[in-house]
Amino acid sequence: MTQFNYRIGALLCAAGIASSGHIAAAQTVVVGSGQVLTRDHLDTGNFNGQAFVLGEDAVFEILDGGAVSAISGDEPASGPVPHYDLQGTTFNIRDGGIFHSRLSDPSRVKNVVLNLYEGGEFGSQSRISGDSEVNVLGGILRWSPTFGENVDFNITSGTASGEFNVTSLATISGGSISSRFGLHAGAIADISGGEIGPEFSAGALSTVNLYVRSLSIEGEEIELVPNERFVITARESKELVAILLDGSLFDYNLHTIHVPDDDSIAFTTLLTATLIIDCPADVNGDGAVSPADFAAWINAFNTNSHGCDQNFDGNCTPSDFSAWIANFNTGCV
Repeated sequence: MTQFNYRIGALLCAAGIASSGHIAAAQTVVVGSGQVLTRDHLDTGNFNGQAFVLGEDAVFEILDGGAVSAISGDEPASGPVPHYDLQGTTFNIRDGGIFHSRLSDPSRVKNVVLNLYEGGEFGSQSRISGDSEVNVLGGILRWSPTFGENVDFNITSGTASGEFNVTSLATISGGSISSRFGLHAGAIADISGGEIGPEFSAGALSTVNLYVRSLSIEGEEIELVPNERFVITARESKELVAILLDGSLFDYNLHTIHVPDDDSIAFTTLLTATLIIDCPADVNGDGAVSPADFAAWINAFNTNSHGCDQNFDGNCTPSDFSAWIANFNTGCV
């Protein structure tokens, strides 16, 4: 029982839930139609009578007709403008809401969780750094954002447009990435769906993990073992064609050397493919995905047994809890 409580505590912590079983009380600030949240409001901790303290418990709801003005740090006498520290605050950009940023006045923020929903918009030329998350769940992330070293990018729906690069983790399961999308050295991309534009570039020492229904190289289908990672070593400008879990096509060239500005995967990129054909969330193996599988997954987690590894990274860790939820929502592939 001690082990169960300890490991469940780790799981709940990973899910953002206090060990007492209660979700920490959030400060919710609503920005409604015709209202604009500015840097001054953030500095004073008050928006139209709604008091708040920036931090992980603060949540801003940007609703239809509401907006956030471009936000940056104090402009120095010389040198680049610093990023404004949002201290882990969450911004939910809902249908009709806008977070302004543009070439002449870009937003420069750090340590933020940005959730972009259907119908929401985050302006162009944004600069995001620190320990941040950008979650595109719908709407549009406009032209050419710049992400710092510890910014995780996730897209399940909606559109990310323009040229941008990821230096940390990108999780792509749906939506659309138009134009140029690149991975810097050390970056990781987990790709299971979505449409990626013609100018995808995986640089040296990056990692690309594909979750597929099928895989072929130079027209020859590769026989994969279900739920086991296959390391793709082929290069020499061969063509890789994969059908991702959502049926999207992933079609790019495997280069011996990195070709700038090309649809390319560098020769030092760690490239893997995992065939998913069953229902990973069906942990109890009864042929259906149901709430009973949660108890089965908890047991698999406590015993480090088959069914725990839901993100197929070869390990049984608290991160598999979030992966199980995603697999449960997806159902059977």
